[in-house]
Amino acid sequence: MEFLIRQELTHEYNTTEEIVKRAFLNEEYSDKKEHLLVNRIKNQMHSFLNFHWSH
Repeated sequence: MEFLIRQELTHEYNTTEEIVKRAFLNEEYSDKKEHLLVNRIKNQMHSFLNFHWSH
């Protein structure tokens, strides 16, 4: 099995969110909010990178 790791594109955000939701759908110890965590991490990284490169 091969994997290609690359930066996610803006138009792929909804697809990525759906993949994360499905990945944890049947997990017993999931709060079904993992996709929200992924979004928070993305937003924080985006903010950090914008701040870092603008100063």
